[in-house]
Amino acid sequence: MKKLVLAEKPSVARDYAKALGCNKRQDGYFEGKDYVITWAFGHLFTLKEPGDYDEAYKQWKLDVLPIVPKPFGINLIDEPHVKQQFKIIQEQLHRDDVDGVVIGTDAGREGELIARYILGAARNKKPVFRLWLSSLTEQDILEGFQNLEQGERYIPVFQAAQARNELDWILGLNFTRAFTVKHGRKTLLSIGRSQTPVLNMIVERDREIEQFKPEAYWELVAEFGIGNENYRGKYLAGEDSFRIPDQDVANRVLANIQGKNGEVAEVRKETKKRPHPLLFNLTNLQRTLNRKYGYSAQEVLDTMQDLYEKHKILSYPRTAARHISEAMIPELPAIIRTLAFGKFKRFANVLLAKDELPVTKRIADDSMLTDHTAIIPVNNSRMANIYEGLSEQERNAFDEVALAFLAAFYSDYIYESTAVVTNVGEYAFLTRGIRVMDDGWRQVYQEPAEEDDEEDSGENRLPALEPGQIVAVTGAVLETKKTKPPSRFTENSILALMENPSGLIEEESLKKAIKGHGIGTDATRAAIIEVLVKRGFVERKKKQLISTPLGRQLVDAVSIDLLKSPELTAEWEQNLEKIATGEMSKEDFMTDTIRFIREGIETVKEKEPVPILAPVKDAVGPCPYCDTGQVVKNKAGWGCTQWRTTGCKFFVSAVFMEKKITDAQIKRLVNKGKSNLIKGFKNKAGKVFDAYLVVDKEEKRVKLEFKE
Repeated sequence: MKKLVLAEKPSVARDYAKALGCNKRQDGYFEGKDYVITWAFGHLFTLKEPGDYDEAYKQWKLDVLPIVPKPFGINLIDEPHVKQQFKIIQEQLHRDDVDGVVIGTDAGREGELIARYILGAARNKKPVFRLWLSSLTEQDILEGFQNLEQGERYIPVFQAAQARNELDWILGLNFTRAFTVKHGRKTLLSIGRSQTPVLNMIVERDREIEQFKPEAYWELVAEFGIGNENYRGKYLAGEDSFRIPDQDVANRVLANIQGKNGEVAEVRKETKKRPHPLLFNLTNLQRTLNRKYGYSAQEVLDTMQDLYEKHKILSYPRTAARHISEAMIPELPAIIRTLAFGKFKRFANVLLAKDELPVTKRIADDSMLTDHTAIIPVNNSRMANIYEGLSEQERNAFDEVALAFLAAFYSDYIYESTAVVTNVGEYAFLTRGIRVMDDGWRQVYQEPAEEDDEEDSGENRLPALEPGQIVAVTGAVLETKKTKPPSRFTENSILALMENPSGLIEEESLKKAIKGHGIGTDATRAAIIEVLVKRGFVERKKKQLISTPLGRQLVDAVSIDLLKSPELTAEWEQNLEKIATGEMSKEDFMTDTIRFIREGIETVKEKEPVPILAPVKDAVGPCPYCDTGQVVKNKAGWGCTQWRTTGCKFFVSAVFMEKKITDAQIKRLVNKGKSNLIKGFKNKAGKVFDAYLVVDKEEKRVKLEFKE
């Protein structure tokens, strides 16, 4: 008798077949003495559409909401290759010589869901076993098959995945329909457990920037001389702060140190070590490539998929792991040998010359793995030739992965950090410097790595200083500075927050629950950003992600705070983990969450409708008065699209004080709050002058500002 093995994808089925000696290739499966190995293409089934349950649900109407199917049903994806493969799985499952099924899909909730949906739809009655692997090396596969577990043990994992899938459907579908019907008219207002908190983060950041008022402060830098050498120090205005908020105080300190002597009060030296950066997972690679080259998260994912599937030179990309399995250690020298070409050759050869490759727990650690390992190069003998044919974007992505992989086997970066405190009377000045002792892994990189901080950004060479030495103040400069608003989100920074939004959550148990999960997964975060862009809620401006008027209106319309917060995902993850470990029933979690959704839908129904308008063609930007309308041109000038609905009074005449205003000037005014300098205004007395047009948001008027 044989067992049917169900893999998640064809490539994994091939790995299983090779390890188990199933050399007979058939249409849709492999066969050997003890196993028949078939595969899915990821998900073969989706949850049914609303109209599949009731014809009335095809219409988008408030009175039928919320829609909560009992029970949920699934549909086979309507694609020929999916239908054909499911038929093959059914045929192999019901063979007389097959007496059991091995679930060999990915080791995680979603892998369990994929397999259980397939087996349920195929009406399986045979015993189920579970293969749970953290890597796909031949040794690990063979060990896994020797230690198969009973499938019943993983039913709670399936129930957790099922609850997540069904509740995301209920929440997304019902709130999307409710907000669209109530507020959107003909504009789709999509709501989702992941996308809505991300949109809210972007909107809040944009508004924080727009409302930011810079404040002046001062920093005092003194130059000290000892013998023929000099060094600089910054005045410590407070504990670890160089900012002096009062100019009079700054001037007083400056006057009091001029021409004086100081004394070296303290010299602290510390040898510091920094280990190599962890290997890449998908999110960290997306962040790095966005920061360095401006690639979108989706572009990186598509590129990585090609490097994995088409070129076969990198490992599986949709991974959250930053370690490899311990079983892969023997393969590492062979992978390094494939990198002994081009820019990698020198670094690879250094490692190959070692008697033993230094592999630490920072590289290989089974306890840090779930279903996939970190992204690394693979052992491909044609690596150098394939690399020559890569596109620029593919090369940039491969380079990051390959350099991180090589750097992982180099020694720590070691440097001596020095902090000197120099007192001039009652005033203390701090000087920092470093001396590199061993570049270690940093020699692999041609520029400072991402994890560098300011202390390591360059060497500040210091004289040999000892406490008690007298130094002369040879100069001092008072620098005027202004506080800066927070930066706009880029895909790098929003991915970082999606990966770990615990800083936005107050409750400690929820902080812990969301750590390691985040908003979305490594495989879905790019798609979440793309949805926000494609639906017009967010726009890309170079590397920045900026909310649109439509996105802001949607956030304002969502009065249910939990829908806009990562706390919702944290609560779900906390409870899904309890279901997976048997501490909570699926039914209890579903009941509580559906109650929240029902109450939320009633809240939406009771609210007064606030029309949310889709982007207007030829709009020059969002209205600076009301923040919900858009500024468009008419015969008389430029006004807000919301003037009829809300009475917004934003308007700039096409001719302002006898000066014709251009489209470019208005666009800058609307988007920046201030036009460029406009020449040729004329007052009532006939005097010609130059000025800026400026938006005064508080007084809701456009006024003139004169050049200083």
